[in-house]
Amino acid sequence: MSGFSAMLGNPPFLGGQKITSECGTPFREFLVAVIAKGQTGSADLCSYFFLNVFGLMKLDGLSGMVATNTIAEGSTREVGLSQILSRGGSISSANLNVTWSGDAAVVVHLVTLKKGQTINPSLDGEIVESINEYLSIPGRIVGDPYKLKTNSKKAFQGTVILGNGFTMTPQKASELIQLDTKYSEVLFPFLDGDSLNSKPQHVPSRWVVNYFNWSKEKAKTYSQTWNHIETNVKPARQKKQPTNATAARRFEKYWIYGSTAVNLYANIGHLNRVLAIVLHSNVVMPAWVPINRVYSHGCGVFAFDDDFTFGLLSSQLHWWWTQRYSSSIGHGTRYTTSDVFETFPRIEPNETVSLIAKELNEERAKILVKRDIGLVKLYPLVHDSEIKDKDILALRDLHSQLDQAVCDAYGWSGVELGYGFHETSMGMRWTISPDAQAEVLDRLLELNHLLFEQEVGQGLWR
Repeated sequence: MSGFSAMLGNPPFLGGQKITSECGTPFREFLVAVIAKGQTGSADLCSYFFLNVFGLMKLDGLSGMVATNTIAEGSTREVGLSQILSRGGSISSANLNVTWSGDAAVVVHLVTLKKGQTINPSLDGEIVESINEYLSIPGRIVGDPYKLKTNSKKAFQGTVILGNGFTMTPQKASELIQLDTKYSEVLFPFLDGDSLNSKPQHVPSRWVVNYFNWSKEKAKTYSQTWNHIETNVKPARQKKQPTNATAARRFEKYWIYGSTAVNLYANIGHLNRVLAIVLHSNVVMPAWVPINRVYSHGCGVFAFDDDFTFGLLSSQLHWWWTQRYSSSIGHGTRYTTSDVFETFPRIEPNETVSLIAKELNEERAKILVKRDIGLVKLYPLVHDSEIKDKDILALRDLHSQLDQAVCDAYGWSGVELGYGFHETSMGMRWTISPDAQAEVLDRLLELNHLLFEQEVGQGLWR
């Protein structure tokens, strides 16, 4: 085939986890082996269409494509745009976060590829020097961040209980514990994303039965909770015959969670409290929660109990790192601990940061209780320039103080943060300026590479 000079396209969107189930294993294997040249990863189907179109283009040919808004994120980026750029392609233009005009309520990116190099590409209507695989202006530092050993076994996804039937009301749990205190050994508050982000004090609205990895014989000795499992969990778990080994285990051991998150609970047992964050959210702010909880899979849990780490994870340095290296879900963020936290270059605790972080947490907690709202309703007030309430102004000031202190702790006092209301892909935000965002992301990536090199030199990656 001789190829084409220009084309327009609207390829299908289908999440990488669904390609095999929807299209079959042979099709999935063809995509990886032939289209992606062996590059693996849970990439959206759209990225393979981008690759295939690029392969069919003539030199200096152009192709305008409608893309899922995850095209520049995670494995979808690595399989698609990263390979296209490495094969001599470039991005001529990109319009980001465009609301689709059709019936589907989706947000898309409009991307034009060129086979060859582009002079003066356009990013959201502005002429820039170049556009990278993240669909942003390249920084000084080239490459992706590395996972750091110092961050391993510090951040975890919560438990996949695999069945809402495990849960019950706090009143029911209280009745069982009053009936026999032994039930406190298998009944725990269940912290899900809604409780964490929507409740003023992050108090769980449900409790949950937890039989850990116990045998059936042991679990049955707790007769009241066993009856609850038999009635509310077993029918759903055994509704259909299992088709693989994992499903068989869940079918046979229906009283055990789908994922018990053993590493999470093993690494927080010695702490007084932990930090938790909702993994799919537009807030991306941590909160302190007790350790005597079962945390849902919608929560990320960090094995720290110090104010400094709260400050670090509440800073705009961490927030913008999250936006760069996480993926999106609608207009929100899909936070993945492996891509975001494990690569985030942390520094030694700093007293000034700790003091401001403690004050910010205390002030924020008062506001949440006084207004009877959760984080998900508080932060839109923080980011609304029309809101002039005294408590919100104080919270904004504390956030700006915190970010300056965090920058100082990194040794970056010379960075002009330019705090104010700035337009972002998630709307207007009280945050650091676009120039400051680019600068701190460059410096964080540079530090990540340096710390990784030091870990390699210390033999930590053998």
